[in-house]
Amino acid sequence: MDVLTVITARGGSKRVPHKNVLPLGGKPLLAWTIQAALEAKISRRIIVSTDNEDIAAIARKWGAEVPFIRSEELSNDKASSEDVVMNAIDWLKEEGETIPECLLLLQPTSPFRSPQDIEAAVSMFEEKKAEAVISVSEDPFPTA
Repeated sequence: MDVLTVITARGGSKRVPHKNVLPLGGKPLLAWTIQAALEAKISRRIIVSTDNEDIAAIARKWGAEVPFIRSEELSNDKASSEDVVMNAIDWLKEEGETIPECLLLLQPTSPFRSPQDIEAAVSMFEEKKAEAVISVSEDPFPTA
């Protein structure tokens, strides 16, 4: 299956400024997601969509592509992940690139997914002929 991974990592976090570049366990938060995607070995490309040059530099250092810097419009609090993914697909079309059969959206704020988790999700997507697969986990500290 032709899989494209898009990792969304904007620079303008208000609650934890610069969170995607802050260290976690000896490497930037973003690096954990890139590393898991690379180790899964299922994507033809791993693209980081960002509005921030520091994030772009870290993404490249850890092995991802940053073929474009996304607009401010797609980097504010109102921009959705769907809008960011569609922007990446529009970029592929403009560049004459092949549109993938499967698009894998990974967010760097979930750094503890394993390559096996990624492989299992794509496998489930393919086997079930699903329209989408979304991973969730139970909150160990319920608020209610």
